[in-house]
Amino acid sequence: MHLGQISDDRLLAQIDSAEDLFVIPSLQDNSPNTVLESMACGVPGSLVRRNDVAALRAGIEDFLRDPSKREEMGINSRRVALQEYSPAVQARRYSEMHQSLV
Repeated sequence: MHLGQISDDRLLAQIDSAEDLFVIPSLQDNSPNTVLESMACGVPGSLVRRNDVAALRAGIEDFLRDPSKREEMGINSRRVALQEYSPAVQARRYSEMHQSLV
């Protein structure tokens, strides 16, 4: 369902939280915000082999068939987002990187 451009952060978080899963089939991307936003909202996801459309389809079908797996993976997604990608963690990492360069 296309909802158009959403500029309200709270509405965007509500929309993301309502997702059953998030799929981004790009071949090259460096942690796009859409992935991090979905993870922070507890939306499950997993990786598949590159160019393996059958594996992508199987993964999507598996998630849609198994609500308990979706819930468990969603909880893990949120945990990882908070532990690895929070603003405080990212600021610390940038500071450490900067210190290592000077």
